[in-house]
Amino acid sequence: MLLPKCALCAAAYGSALGALGLSPAVHTRVIEPLLAIAVAASLVMVSVLAVRRRDFVTPIVSAAGAVLVLAGRFSLERPLVTALGAALMVGAALANAALCRKATPARR
Repeated sequence: MLLPKCALCAAAYGSALGALGLSPAVHTRVIEPLLAIAVAASLVMVSVLAVRRRDFVTPIVSAAGAVLVLAGRFSLERPLVTALGAALMVGAALANAALCRKATPARR
């Protein structure tokens, strides 16, 4: 299928469409709500998995990242703040995934 399977794939598709003159960033009425939904979904997924393990650090880091992403994008309009928030969210998601793997026994 031609659907993107990860964030990098979505960025590559967006870049390819932009090269063709079909920029997805033109539709800000669609992009901004999708960004908010994606941030919320990521925060919920990290929180649900972390609470199952009784880990409260990764959801807090992810929530701080979500606040920075949304504030940097919508109210502050600072790309650096948005990028810092995205880095925090990605770091929390990676740490959460590593902790989930460590918590489940290996299957053979």
